[in-house]
Amino acid sequence: MTDDEVEPVPLLPMTFEPMADPILPTTGSYEVLTESGSRYLLQLDLELLTRVRGTEQPADPEVAYPSRLRRDGDTIRLLRLIQLSIGKPMIVDVEALGDPATVAFTRRTTTIVTEIRTDGADPEEQDGAGT
Repeated sequence: MTDDEVEPVPLLPMTFEPMADPILPTTGSYEVLTESGSRYLLQLDLELLTRVRGTEQPADPEVAYPSRLRRDGDTIRLLRLIQLSIGKPMIVDVEALGDPATVAFTRRTTTIVTEIRTDGADPEEQDGAGT
């Protein structure tokens, strides 16, 4: 075999994946609100995520207007919840949103999480204070 007969093989950089926090929920449904005004609907039992893009300029001038992302409004497969905590960005891995022949998954990092609601309910309704 000569060098001309050898086909190049794509090399993928070695990465060290962050470990998911072991105290993160693994079941249930959550609505995650971010400082940009976007909402993320997580259905952990079904491994699904839906992003609803914010439509208004955030009050804080340091926070960018919500970006348009591929598949906004569509329900996509949630592969891994890496980080979810108020005061930090949410980090998730979802199904490949690019060419599946070259992309194994897509990592999404949100703006700072401002609120986490269970089952998409209003927080006042969760503690029985709502009417």
